[in-house]
Amino acid sequence: MRIGLIQTVILLLLLGMTPTATSFAAPVPCREREIEYVLVGRLRIADTPFGAGDGVYEIGPGRVVLRIEQGSGEPRSRVKLISYEMHLNFVVKSRVLFWNTKVVTSAVGHASDPSGKPVAEGATAGRTITWGGEIRGYRTDGTLTCSGNVCGSFGAPPRGTTPLSAPPGAVKLAPFEFSADGTTFAMASTLLSRSSTPQQRTSLALAGRKVTESCLRTESP
Repeated sequence: MRIGLIQTVILLLLLGMTPTATSFAAPVPCREREIEYVLVGRLRIADTPFGAGDGVYEIGPGRVVLRIEQGSGEPRSRVKLISYEMHLNFVVKSRVLFWNTKVVTSAVGHASDPSGKPVAEGATAGRTITWGGEIRGYRTDGTLTCSGNVCGSFGAPPRGTTPLSAPPGAVKLAPFEFSADGTTFAMASTLLSRSSTPQQRTSLALAGRKVTESCLRTESP
């Protein structure tokens, strides 16, 4: 009799500890996610006069925020680029012919919309995001500091520190190629800008690592 009572008590305890169906329910799939990646970059400058400023320069850090929307039953996801920012701090030293000049760039390349609208849109295919157009409103702001005997000539900025404020322009990003777990991506070098004053062609390669992710909208039950 006592054994039966103990078994009954144990059974009641186990029943009381059994989780409800709600606590074990599968999480509702996320329809729209916002992910932030921290960036580093590699800037390639070419076609400068006599090759004096040609070179490859490590830049960063930067950040990019992506919003990814998965439609019901769709193998591809829509992607919105909400904001982009990259610190451009590098030094160009020119020692060509009789030149002995150093130009220090301290600037930020950035694009975002005050209202939160995307500045570029694309779509996923497997592990790749392909962008359907250019980054709208991309601009560069900062300073150039020149020292040496060619400042103010051959496209070099004036001696001393001058403001750098490139007006909004169109930049087309190369595809983002992601790792299997989606935590990192790489972008092959793509043309960033081409100018005649100063004469140069600038290309940019990127690498990103995920730092935050949040769900903005879940699947309707």
